[in-house]
Amino acid sequence: MTVLTSVLDPSGPDHRANREAMLAKLTELDAEHAKALAGGGEKYVARHRKRGKLLARERIELLLDPDTPFLELSRWPPGQ
Repeated sequence: MTVLTSVLDPSGPDHRANREAMLAKLTELDAEHAKALAGGGEKYVARHRKRGKLLARERIELLLDPDTPFLELSRWPPGQ
């Protein structure tokens, strides 16, 4: 078997800077995901509830059988 060698230095400044940038982006994505799961924010959830409507994820939950796996493909609205 061929051994692949690398010249990557995980302790180098470039690697650390790239890692920190990636972690910052992941934190942003986590925040946007949490916002999407929350229905877009308190203001939008309240407006939806005032109209007597369920949120999209609540409607999906009612359609699925209990303990059925569900894979959500598009979490964010277009343009995000």
